[in-house]
Amino acid sequence: MPLHESPIPPLHCLVRREFLTDNPEHEGQYEKAVAVSVRSVPGSCALFQVLLENGALRDKLPIHALHDTEHKHIHPFHHLQLWNCFSANFSIVEINYLSGLRVDVKLKSGDWASGTYLWTLQWGPDYTHGADLSLAIHPSEHKSGHFILLDCGEFAIQPNNRLRWHEPSHVTKPFPEKPDYVVNVHEWNCEAHAKWQTEDSDAWFYEAREEAKPQEWKLPEPPEGERWHRDDWAEEMLPEGYRPLLHGEKAWSAVDQFLWFGKWTNVRLPSDTIMEQDSLRHRTTRPLPTTP
Repeated sequence: MPLHESPIPPLHCLVRREFLTDNPEHEGQYEKAVAVSVRSVPGSCALFQVLLENGALRDKLPIHALHDTEHKHIHPFHHLQLWNCFSANFSIVEINYLSGLRVDVKLKSGDWASGTYLWTLQWGPDYTHGADLSLAIHPSEHKSGHFILLDCGEFAIQPNNRLRWHEPSHVTKPFPEKPDYVVNVHEWNCEAHAKWQTEDSDAWFYEAREEAKPQEWKLPEPPEGERWHRDDWAEEMLPEGYRPLLHGEKAWSAVDQFLWFGKWTNVRLPSDTIMEQDSLRHRTTRPLPTTP
């Protein structure tokens, strides 16, 4: 994708002369030109570069400086381009299916203006400074900028949600007064799902299979005829090598521990206390006692 500036399909146009001379007395005068490139600067409308008939190449012309026909300017520039450029990183896309289609633009004033589609400005992330500081890839913020020649002779750059398209073989339903569509806020990451994985091989035509599901943790069964002194254990309470004490088993060894106010504490003195079901949790790394 180009950075800051990109060539565009050559566009024969007229340039309002007051933008070339910075002189309001030249309002209503025009010079013929060919627009050859566009610059995308965040915080600004799109800026065009044109080649004049006298050989001068002028740049940084805003969208309302360009006309298709001589006429009194009708719309403010912020009506012609609804949003500033989203990023310095962008591309020019001629969408073939939309090429030359008639399209209506709903302007900021609420009025509709008809025109013809020419091409599209498509913005992407800009990592020039090491991190993307733009909104170009945020689903709820990103907008396309469709470049349209309005019937009044002005040009517009408008997003999808301000346009009503006319395509005789496909658009056959009436346009709703106010569509109930909502902004896309989802990010669709194909690799963020852990339910499948590729085979572990160098095969070019590899297979994909469902990833083995991790087994749900369960408290190990006590020896036959026995029961643990408590059943309400969680996996993190019994790291590898630990087991609960059995019902009635004494806590007496230095490897025995009890849970006290969220902290595991080692038993320091032999205890004859019998662990009842509602007592503190006790665990140990000792082997299970053998039946005499």
